[in-house]
Amino acid sequence: MTPAQIPELNNKQVSSDQIQTEKVNCPLCGSIPCETLFIGRDMLHGTAGEWPVVRCRNCSLVYTNPRPTIESLSLVYPRDYSRYRPPRPTKKSIRWRLQQWALSHHWNYPPHKSSLFGKISSWPFFLWTKYKRRNLDLFPWVGQGKLLDFGCGSGKYLQRMNQRGWQVTGMDISEQAVDVCRQLGYEAYVGTEPAQKFPAKSFDVVTLWHVLEHVPQPINILQQIHTILTENGQLILALPNIASPLARWFGKYWFAWELPRHLAHFDPDTITKMLEMTGFRVDKIFNQKYGQTVQTSCTYLVRDTGKIQYRILSKSKRLSYLVDILSQYRGQGGIMIIHARKSSKKTEI
Repeated sequence: MTPAQIPELNNKQVSSDQIQTEKVNCPLCGSIPCETLFIGRDMLHGTAGEWPVVRCRNCSLVYTNPRPTIESLSLVYPRDYSRYRPPRPTKKSIRWRLQQWALSHHWNYPPHKSSLFGKISSWPFFLWTKYKRRNLDLFPWVGQGKLLDFGCGSGKYLQRMNQRGWQVTGMDISEQAVDVCRQLGYEAYVGTEPAQKFPAKSFDVVTLWHVLEHVPQPINILQQIHTILTENGQLILALPNIASPLARWFGKYWFAWELPRHLAHFDPDTITKMLEMTGFRVDKIFNQKYGQTVQTSCTYLVRDTGKIQYRILSKSKRLSYLVDILSQYRGQGGIMIIHARKSSKKTEI
């Protein structure tokens, strides 16, 4: 969502009386003791209420507490929530065909016999595809190419990967979003319990694009995903990184807090702990350059505090992107992409 699409506070908000809240133990270790970091508001959709963000004194996970109850969660998601909008049709341009040619020779998209000449000649296009910032959702082919996008929204990623040759399936809590996926011709299901819908070892890859932070019981979801993945299957997640310089710089105005919809707030250490607890091995954590985080955070600051020094960044996508790049000089980006694999080992905190 661009800053221009950020709604002003309006008369159609859900009142705080309608949203039931609950106090919870730490979603990672189950401990009760915690310290309050700040109290924030819904800067994006204007949901009523104030939402404390706390840090567990035992495992250091940061989470929203109190938070909306499961019964009230639907009230904090507007019907026009960006993930539920139908994806735009995509055309197989010359650039797309060059990328697919490179992926077919280097990442086996889809499995076939590759020639030495093909690998050498496609190498420049493969490097271009691999390191382009928008392509962090691509990865080497796994097994039979069966992919589940958990929290699929209206199917944008299903569309992208289906065109690349993967056998895609989606699952989402929103009936509206799943209906859009089905209209596009993709297999999709309404639900939040993947292990109850799919047999064990059904998928080679499961993806969660900015989903785990929305889930009331993230450990339970990861355990279910572990069950439905094939041996050595891959889990791909995208999450905001609260250890990033941008999170510290903007404080409670950081775009990626997205209160109260984000229930848990991760950094590389806490997401690694949770994945290892549920039987995954982290292979790699990538930083995603995402100027919109800077631009929208500045928009919040200008709107809420009137600080005009942030106005230029709130108006410039390119300058915001440059700031995002410079903020990663210590290796901590505002958005992290985690590649993990199913393992037989589980650790305890």
